[in-house]
Amino acid sequence: MELNQLNYSYKTMKKQLILSLSLFSLLAIILVNCKKKEDPAPSTPTTPTNPVTATAPTLDNAANATGSSDITATSVKVSSNLSANGGAAISQHGHVWSETNAAPTTADTKTELGATSGPFPLKFTSELKSLKANTTYNVRAYATNDKGTTYGTAVQVKTGAVAVTGEINGVWVERAKFPTNARSDYRLVSANNKLYLLCGGRTLDENYNIERYYDAYEYDPATDKWTEKAKAAITRSAIFFPQVKPLVSATGKIFFPSGVGPTPYDVKANIHEFDPVANKWTVKGALPTDFDPAGTVSFVINDKAYFVGHSSSKGFVKAVWEYDIPTDKWLKKGDFPGEAGSDGFGASYKGKGLAIGMGANIAPFTKTSWSYDPATDKWTTIGQPNVDYFQNIESILGFDSDKVVYYGNAPAKGFIRPQVLTFEPFKKKVPAQTTDIPLPQSCNSNMGMKILHVGQRTFAVMDEGGTKPTACEKETAGKLYELVKK
Repeated sequence: MELNQLNYSYKTMKKQLILSLSLFSLLAIILVNCKKKEDPAPSTPTTPTNPVTATAPTLDNAANATGSSDITATSVKVSSNLSANGGAAISQHGHVWSETNAAPTTADTKTELGATSGPFPLKFTSELKSLKANTTYNVRAYATNDKGTTYGTAVQVKTGAVAVTGEINGVWVERAKFPTNARSDYRLVSANNKLYLLCGGRTLDENYNIERYYDAYEYDPATDKWTEKAKAAITRSAIFFPQVKPLVSATGKIFFPSGVGPTPYDVKANIHEFDPVANKWTVKGALPTDFDPAGTVSFVINDKAYFVGHSSSKGFVKAVWEYDIPTDKWLKKGDFPGEAGSDGFGASYKGKGLAIGMGANIAPFTKTSWSYDPATDKWTTIGQPNVDYFQNIESILGFDSDKVVYYGNAPAKGFIRPQVLTFEPFKKKVPAQTTDIPLPQSCNSNMGMKILHVGQRTFAVMDEGGTKPTACEKETAGKLYELVKK
């Protein structure tokens, strides 16, 4: 980038200043706002017999945000280019910034990177520290030689917001409604940054006759659109579909154990796999004869899935099963050493499995949580999270950095209660949860919904309204909401 060369002839002047400064790039990510501002009149030196003016450089609009470390709630890193020294030694250079002054100078807060002799063009970087969170600052580069100081074009940068740990608050924003029959007993699962709603059923009358659905739908948060996918060979119901959440393999395929049969009493259980990319369902091999999961905790580590806990025929058990996803083979592992339970939450983290709260709303209830190491086939207790309550399988765990976010769905109480749990030491909320988030829209306190994390975003689908839905329930059933965090 070039500056107009300004020549001044004076009897006492022995050299000429050509000092150009261009703000080359502003490195930032997450909550960064950069707006080009008109540069004010260039500054002049204080010596009246040797005035110096400079043409302000311009912002390079091709600057890229390249690293999450370049902006935080209290600091920002910026880089600029010094094209030439103007024929005189650079005695000081850096960046100046101000929250209130649109054209900050060296009288405002500044970095001082010292003298430099190049080589030119010279790229230099400053870290602006001790900033306020979620605040916009005006920033300029500057350089000084014995003829004066010149500045680059002013830009605005915004620091990040302070992360609020332990308390999550927000508002529900309605998204595209589920496009077909509202239902219950379906499953939500996230894969490849999309939401999948699988199967389900609708209660037709007070005798609990059920209309079963074998379809699958994909919701893309990027486009806010639903797409119908291939139909499955199974459906979820209290009898046909053991209560095990769908899992996702390392290759992005969705799978879960389920039963299929001509009657509820003639069910064959297999692993059912759905490939969202190929839009294809595959029925894999049969489950082991003494493995009939229901409310079983499960998680995936690399290319293997693990199932521990409750059995639909035997009740509370300690059996642990390993399923090799590529080979479709089963292997029984060592028994779970803790108290047998049901409807806990499974997750994987850094190569270990997590079994959280091995007991939901049926006895024996326990909050004790465990970590599983597949390399040694050993379980280790990781404490009792100080949650107010664990709900059931419809509650969810999501991930946020090194934390687990537990969403307790309490429709009868009219709210959900997200609670942040830590992995290390994983013993309490961080800090205590104080804010209950009202349900997005519920015509009565018993109208349910299902919640799901898709990446760092949280969605909720409203269930059907029951056997005799009101007009409000008919309108609400099947609506999709996103929790937009404040």
